[in-house]
Amino acid sequence: MEERHLRSVEIGNLVLGGIAVGLAAVLADARMLEGVTAGALLAIVNFHLVRRLVAAFARRGAKGPLIGALIGKMAAMMVAVWAEIRFTHWNAVGFAAGLSIFIVSIFAVSLRYIASARAEITERAH
Repeated sequence: MEERHLRSVEIGNLVLGGIAVGLAAVLADARMLEGVTAGALLAIVNFHLVRRLVAAFARRGAKGPLIGALIGKMAAMMVAVWAEIRFTHWNAVGFAAGLSIFIVSIFAVSLRYIASARAEITERAH
């Protein structure tokens, strides 16, 4: 994926996070709302950091340090998830739902990418 695709995922995270929080505010209790909000926020921040790291290292052409930075970021993410589950009173299902928005964003951007690539291949063939 190119940086523009990563940006699309990031925007999708913001939109889906807003929708998820809005739905939780209307349909769920306070604990669920807190869980969805915290999960969506963590997903948004996590993917923002991924995009920035990939962009920074792509400009430099360095792969080794990128892998180390992504592993460090992933470790911090795991600690954040563990801390949420261990120390907060938020609804864990809501947290998981909020955290999962990035999966939907990646899926949607991937489908769009595949459709545009297919159209380009078909256009070249004719």
